[in-house]
Amino acid sequence: MKHLLSWVVTPLYLVLFLLTMGAWHPFIALSYYLGPRIYRSVIAIGNGILLLELRLLGTRISVHGLSQIPVGRPLIIVSNHQSLFDIPLLLWTLRAKGPCFIAKKELGRGIPSMSHALRNMGAALIDRGDPKAAISAIEALGRRANEQCEAAIIFPEGTRARNGRLKAFKVQGILALLRTMPDAVIVPAAISGSWRLTANNFKPIGLGAQIRLTFLPAITPSSTESCPPEVERSIESALTAEERRSHATT
Repeated sequence: MKHLLSWVVTPLYLVLFLLTMGAWHPFIALSYYLGPRIYRSVIAIGNGILLLELRLLGTRISVHGLSQIPVGRPLIIVSNHQSLFDIPLLLWTLRAKGPCFIAKKELGRGIPSMSHALRNMGAALIDRGDPKAAISAIEALGRRANEQCEAAIIFPEGTRARNGRLKAFKVQGILALLRTMPDAVIVPAAISGSWRLTANNFKPIGLGAQIRLTFLPAITPSSTESCPPEVERSIESALTAEERRSHATT
């Protein structure tokens, strides 16, 4: 019955999602001329609306550890990546930190609301086929984030883990941020459950997903090379603990 209901709900939700992205685009475009603070606020509100709409799918979202994120320091947020909904989740949750993403360049054009935001809020839009240019773009983002005391967000797996299992980290992006953000601390973030929304690539969308975003204790890098493995272990441990907790409650 639940599977049948998901097929009924999926097209309705996708229409709502696309309408929201299209309707919010003029507000984002206009707010760009009203200054960066208003621009970021409008982007954050749009992402908050997208998260609110997930409730129609029975989705529940919980955020943990936000209060322990250091203040007054540039941040490198290193997160696992399970679905496209991870992006609005992090943008909304970290809206006070001036979040900037590292994203593939294809997202920088043709997508209402999202493309405009990525192009103009300081994101690094990288070409996966040109590693040298990609590292340069990440370093440029890192320098801006370090100077403006903002948060650089990176998904070091490179692609989404559609089954929820953590993929091996590609560490060059993290290392580039560490080189250009000497004042930063690393905050590992573990996202669990969001993969259930898009496990079937919207054929259909998953109902009743329980999404949990957990910010883990900050790491002050003592050694650039040893930091990425430490972060990866931290996130993997948190995801394993969450999987055990989830099984214990079902």
